Amino acid sequence: MEESGKKIGRILLSARLADTDLWKKAELERKKTGRRMTEVLVALGIDGEMIRQALALRLKIPEVGLKDRRIEPEVLGLIPESWIQRHGIVPLERVENTLTLGTVDPFNIEIVKDIRFKTGLNVRVAVISEPDLAGTIEGSFGTQAQPVEFNLDELLEDVGNPDIEVLAQGQPEEEDEELPEGLEPEAPIIRLVDRIIQDAVRARATDIHIEPARGNVQVRYRIDGVLRDILTVPKYVQGPMLSRLKIMGNMDISDKRKPQDGRSKIKVGKKIVDLRISSLPTMFGEKIVLRLLEQKKGVISVGDVGYPTNILHVLNDLLSHPQGMILVTGPTGSGKTTTLYSALARLNDGTTNIITIEDPVEYQVPGINQVQINVRAGMTFASGLRSILRQDPDIILVGEMRDHETAEIAFHAAQTDRKS
Repeated sequence: MEESGKKIGRILLSARLADTDLWKKAELERKKTGRRMTEVLVALGIDGEMIRQALALRLKIPEVGLKDRRIEPEVLGLIPESWIQRHGIVPLERVENTLTLGTVDPFNIEIVKDIRFKTGLNVRVAVISEPDLAGTIEGSFGTQAQPVEFNLDELLEDVGNPDIEVLAQGQPEEEDEELPEGLEPEAPIIRLVDRIIQDAVRARATDIHIEPARGNVQVRYRIDGVLRDILTVPKYVQGPMLSRLKIMGNMDISDKRKPQDGRSKIKVGKKIVDLRISSLPTMFGEKIVLRLLEQKKGVISVGDVGYPTNILHVLNDLLSHPQGMILVTGPTGSGKTTTLYSALARLNDGTTNIITIEDPVEYQVPGINQVQINVRAGMTFASGLRSILRQDPDIILVGEMRDHETAEIAFHAAQTDRKS
């Protein structure tokens, strides 16, 4: 995003639509708020149509006005509304296997690749303006464009009170334990971290990445399988922010030289969310990744998972076999666990011994014996699976096959009148 903004700036400076002072002001505002550069420039008074014309002329690509243009609903439905709002894009028309994509930022090549992969179509890019984009969003979805905006100064001074509660963070702290300076319960940095987590949950992100760089720290969300830039904060926020996250995960805040793993449980509004927290030392400091796992209210049926009819028939046929192995693979957030538990729900008729081994246990289901991995206590996938085989199981769910040993034990179990 940063490199894209610089390229747009050079074109506008060359076209004399902006001077150096305005450009510096726009760059500062972009870093503080996380908004698109074209959004910031329009807010600072540069005409959106002139930006569109300048980009199209320099890059020699078409420009499209959307003022009176009607977009077919089936075309608009090719891309999630969240992508349209976040990336400033609009699917304009589809002709056979080619999709024309309107974008306010033609340098955002990654989103073009994502859309090509998601739709299976060739993508042709055209430049649109920010005002036209806002009008299309409001007219098509009935909502106003709502960019993610963070003003760091305002957040640190008065971030408000996010609707988030930490329910568990490993071992409870002693009452007289002294927190690091700046991390008292009402400290602004805690409210900032809570706000980042809260907004990630509400955006249905599966992961939060806190990535240190030379002069700042980048916050990114993984939404719909794709990492998105959300917020850039100054370098001085890095230490307190990472300490807060490590405290939540009951990790050692003094050890910054080795990877650590932790977990916590929070409540955001009415949602209960498990956090898996992982730290990794990098050249510019510790990188933190938070995996967000919302506790589900119940397990859905196989028919409600969303598979096409032909795939559903295949899955049901496989589940009817008395033994064998079903491997479910896919990227983060694609529904692997949902698929597996919907299958278990169908097989859980009270006459079978079903055991799962997971890290973590994402659904709690009556009638199923569920085992949580605990590496510190010696409970790994391989050792746990060996123990499970001595428990007379009929069906075994293995959350992950991380190594050769686990895979070998699982394949052996599947050949001995068991389903895994």
